[in-house]
Amino acid sequence: MEKIKHLFNEEQLKMFEEIGKPIEGRDYSDDEILELEDLIADRLMDSGFDEDYNPNGKGKICESILDIFGDM
Repeated sequence: MEKIKHLFNEEQLKMFEEIGKPIEGRDYSDDEILELEDLIADRLMDSGFDEDYNPNGKGKICESILDIFGDM
């Protein structure tokens, strides 16, 4: 269990709100963190790329979040 809100900037926190999982200032279990990571990866695949498969604005935010999860 660990608190994770402090790891993310405002733009990243807004992305969690967009997927319906706002980050709170509480402890998160490993399973909850994995679920959040999966949801962000899904958002990246669903709407994170332009027509040439380059990351768009949302994609770059998702990638930055996934980088943080990868460092945990």
